[in-house]
Amino acid sequence: MKTFQDVLADLNALRGIQLPSISGQATPFSIEEINVEEDRLILHVGDNAKSRPLDELRRIWAEMLEKPAAHVEAVLSGSGSSRSQPETILANLPYVEWLLIDGKKHIAYVGNETHDYGTLKKMTDDSAAEYTALMHQPNPRNPLLPDEGPINLDTTTMRVVGGCNVLLYGVPGAGKSWTIAREYCSDESRMERLVFHPDYTYSDFVGQIMPRVENGAVSYSFMPGPFTKLLKKAYEHPETEYFLIIEEINRGNAPAIFGEVFQLLDRKAEPDDSGFTVGTSEYGITNENIALIVYGDGEHKVRIPSNMSIIGTMNTSDQNVFTLDTAFQRRWNMRLIENTFEGHRFADKHILDTDVSWRQFCEAINREILKSNVRMTSSEDKRLGAFFITAADLAFNAAEDDENATEAVRIRARRDNRRFAEKVIKYLWDDAFKFNRENVFETNSFISLEQLIREFMDRRGNDRFRIFKEGMFNAIVDQADGTTIQ
Repeated sequence: MKTFQDVLADLNALRGIQLPSISGQATPFSIEEINVEEDRLILHVGDNAKSRPLDELRRIWAEMLEKPAAHVEAVLSGSGSSRSQPETILANLPYVEWLLIDGKKHIAYVGNETHDYGTLKKMTDDSAAEYTALMHQPNPRNPLLPDEGPINLDTTTMRVVGGCNVLLYGVPGAGKSWTIAREYCSDESRMERLVFHPDYTYSDFVGQIMPRVENGAVSYSFMPGPFTKLLKKAYEHPETEYFLIIEEINRGNAPAIFGEVFQLLDRKAEPDDSGFTVGTSEYGITNENIALIVYGDGEHKVRIPSNMSIIGTMNTSDQNVFTLDTAFQRRWNMRLIENTFEGHRFADKHILDTDVSWRQFCEAINREILKSNVRMTSSEDKRLGAFFITAADLAFNAAEDDENATEAVRIRARRDNRRFAEKVIKYLWDDAFKFNRENVFETNSFISLEQLIREFMDRRGNDRFRIFKEGMFNAIVDQADGTTIQ
């Protein structure tokens, strides 16, 4: 049976072809691009380009593998002309045929190629009658699957392989969350995103037994947490890749939060005779509550399937919040997110009303951080990240100096213009140069953060940076733009 990866490869044969729809009434379109990295499909519809998530096709294909046929509108929970696009794409594959069941369009994976790429084939009346009868059964089953026994979702060949645990680390603002969206997943329907913090517990993560009141009677039942909810989705939809995103993983007591789930982080690295795919948990654990939710069987051993990955983020400067011990860290693929301006959208945007770009400022400050803290092993961690701020933090609201503006407008403008100072200048004073402020700031004139920010706000243009010593001022204002951030 073809996996979704096979289908993606076969879609290349449809690129550039005007695809006919089953109804013949939908707006014609063709496939322009298949972007697997961003999990998007770019279509050419009329004179326009349209982007659709590949997950739509993935979900329909999973339904077609498990059942005799798929009703696309039911799978995608909707109707309309736009729903016909994923239906049309799959129906134009040579091993997919269409039929009507109870007057509704369905598409079925028939195994063998019965027509050419970019054409449609309606199922014969005899075959359609057989598929319709199968779909009317209580638990419809794809006739291409083995005749006996239940479908074993643990070892099915349909399951996406390669699930892993990745820990993204780097300086604050290096772009860890941005990397997740760009390189791993940006589809919220395939993600659970959570943030660890000192009060976050195992019960919050996995689930807990809670009281429920029905008709005046109190009962207790297990309420699953984000880990268990995503585990169930991943187990039941083997053709779809899921991601558990844990932001600030070291701000909570991670080993305690994971509890016995910690054992599941060991993943199978090579195929073996167990039947479990590469990326599945090497060892199963016993947890009746999780097993009942995920498998419907409290005796079933719990494993993370190979189509579920866990991505954690960690600011290296925050490692003293909670220590991640060696046993925990070795179960993760560690990935340093380099502090770079490559592909940065607002690197060359000026800071407020100055002539200094964000890139210029960052590179000058970061060189000084490394030089001033040369004896500190954590000096790298104190650098400004390329994404430490947003583009809005750099924008200058000129209404602050507009005498014709109302007082309320001018107050709001001054508040807007404080954002850069409150984020960046405060961080440099309180953290990056906490122990050697006199080397960087004009501490003979400004002895408190309050004075420093007031001076920065009261000056205009490049004079705002006069809060720094002359050497630092010149480095910020005079340096040429570079291409990398140190």
